[in-house]
Amino acid sequence: MEKTKALKEIYNLYTEWKYSEAKVINDQVLESEPNNMYSKRYQNLLEQKMKSELENTRKWPIPTVKGKSLKCPHCISKIALSWLTQGQKDRIRNKDLDNLEIKCPYCHTEFMLQKKTARSLIGIKLWDKVNYKQKTYRTVGYIEYKGNWYDWNYSWKTQYLEWILLWNDNSYLYFSEGYSIDDWEKIYEFDFSYKDIPEHLMGVNFDNKTFSRSWTDMKMKEYSKVKVTSAYWENSKSFKIGEDVMLAPSKVNWVSYVYEKESSWNQVEVWIYKTDKVNEKLARQMFNKSSANNYSNKKQHSKNNLWLFGQIFFWWIFVLTIFSEHINIQIILYWIWIIFLWLFIYKLPTIIESSSNNTQLSIMYKLLVFIIIWPLFMYTVIIPLTNIVIENKKEIAIENIENWKKIELNFPSWYDKVQVTTSTKKYDYGGVRTYYKENEWFKFSVESEEDISLINDIIENQKWYQTISVNEEKVSKIFEGKLYKLK
Repeated sequence: MEKTKALKEIYNLYTEWKYSEAKVINDQVLESEPNNMYSKRYQNLLEQKMKSELENTRKWPIPTVKGKSLKCPHCISKIALSWLTQGQKDRIRNKDLDNLEIKCPYCHTEFMLQKKTARSLIGIKLWDKVNYKQKTYRTVGYIEYKGNWYDWNYSWKTQYLEWILLWNDNSYLYFSEGYSIDDWEKIYEFDFSYKDIPEHLMGVNFDNKTFSRSWTDMKMKEYSKVKVTSAYWENSKSFKIGEDVMLAPSKVNWVSYVYEKESSWNQVEVWIYKTDKVNEKLARQMFNKSSANNYSNKKQHSKNNLWLFGQIFFWWIFVLTIFSEHINIQIILYWIWIIFLWLFIYKLPTIIESSSNNTQLSIMYKLLVFIIIWPLFMYTVIIPLTNIVIENKKEIAIENIENWKKIELNFPSWYDKVQVTTSTKKYDYGGVRTYYKENEWFKFSVESEEDISLINDIIENQKWYQTISVNEEKVSKIFEGKLYKLK
């Protein structure tokens, strides 16, 4: 078996916890090449793992974190409680996982736990695999950054996750997914990167915001200043929470690079990464993620639907305003509701996500929605729509009729109502049953001075009906029924 294939097979057996089978192949590699650094490392790991398997499992229980056995993200070894300090045991027992650092006793990799993990834009999770340039990498952790990007004197917010990807020769690849906010619009970016040194190296001075090449200084057109807000599982860059990081993109011989400066206390390190930008569709294909898990698209789609809903109401209110004779308080509230809808759906969520205090702002946002948006929505939308179906009746006296557009008059009980045949039913014995409907009421409108004058005549005739003719008296007596003002 070729050396490369043998090492890959050892790795696969190791990840499947088949240590004895992996040791047989590893011993064969060491026989042919005793100084092979990878086989020698696997030899120590396999011996320790096989030894730990012989121990009593009750004596060496494996702690669980979020319902899963605690294991090293790098070598995938399960870590027993006996390897943890008392402080680490207590914190795991109390589920106090935020920024809990642990060191693997087998491969000595340091990794970090978090109580709440960040959410990937395209659905990436730990242990996911990705194919990049004919190599299959495994996701072993991430670092989350938040801060600002700068373009000359112009700046705005930026936020991204950098996933740490590990190959079976212990080399690292990094995949970044995130967004920058420019004029309230989110611009999403996805790229792969790895440490590299360009053939024609440029000097970088982050304090003066300059690059230097061939003794010539060039101003940085664009750079970012961010902080590490969280790190989960393996962190190959050894960043600490709250640490400042500066990044400046540059092109050397038309190849894209990013210069990264890590500042921790008095220690400063500068690394150079070769970058490869990809679009979201390609990133999903490489990580084998379907569009159904697209968190950013679902959120944007939901926001777009709400905004479309708001635009429909906008034009509805616009038409109402144009064709209404008077601009009443309800139409004014309609316009206020549209303004709040625009703020609460389109603008404020973006401001909250870009803010460092997004948790407090999110609570305020929900309270404002409850206090302002829903009452306005009920008064300006729900109640008017309900009134279209259900008439809002209010009984009034005939003396109080004014310019009302719609009034309902219920006929008195003694009134000879007109009957209309609605249906008939014939029986076998020859009988016929007839169903009738009576007109119990009628509606009319009072829209002019003429109508009001007519109503006043009816009121007078009710008082002095003995002086009027029979037909006029009958009309007057109809108005002894109940009157209702509608809407």
